[in-house]
Amino acid sequence: ELSEKRYDESCRLAVDCGAKSIVFHSTCFPFLRGAYLEQWADKSAAFYTKLAEKYPTIDIFIENSPDIDPGPIKELLKLIKAPNIGFCLDIGHVNYSQAPLEEWCEELGDRIGYVHLSDNMGTYDDHLALGDGTVDWKKAFSLFGYLPGDTPVTLEVGGLEGIKRSFEFMTENGFFGVAPGTNAKSSSVKTLYSFEYFLYSYGTNERRKFILTVIKLFSPMNTKNFFII
Repeated sequence: ELSEKRYDESCRLAVDCGAKSIVFHSTCFPFLRGAYLEQWADKSAAFYTKLAEKYPTIDIFIENSPDIDPGPIKELLKLIKAPNIGFCLDIGHVNYSQAPLEEWCEELGDRIGYVHLSDNMGTYDDHLALGDGTVDWKKAFSLFGYLPGDTPVTLEVGGLEGIKRSFEFMTENGFFGVAPGTNAKSSSVKTLYSFEYFLYSYGTNERRKFILTVIKLFSPMNTKNFFII
């Protein structure tokens, strides 16, 4: 009951803020299947369907966390017919899962409506800068190319230096629409967010500096759809 209340409050806040979408972790315990999975999928599908009907103006995405394979989310989404419910693919989480990225895309590709980007060493959710871990970004970018060009992307890396290094990495490799001379018209990435936890430990002046620096980094892209939450 408390969890349902928090989900509802989050959606209401998203609507009040004019947000277009919201992302929730799946929270399915990954090492139980059978009756547990069936019960989890049934109850979760009923809950998400009700939530989607109550908040039809926002897209609700279910993220792979702490999932180790696409099975549970696939079972859940089979039961949800609401058009504003989809899948958020977190590539960093895939990197330490037990299934390759190709399998996640094959099983859930038609429901992917949001993407999270971060790197890690394949064991923990390190939220490293892109290129600092073991994610195969060439493969990830190749698979990303099959998604609609307006699929939003969240850059989920720690701190300003991590954002800078990630931007340099994407620029050098031409990944996710970022390349030398990239502009709003040519960019395939329409939205990049820096997550709120980057700002928690910053004072007012540091936050201002952080925000201005990030905007400067990504200003060649579509700043109209660029947000810092």
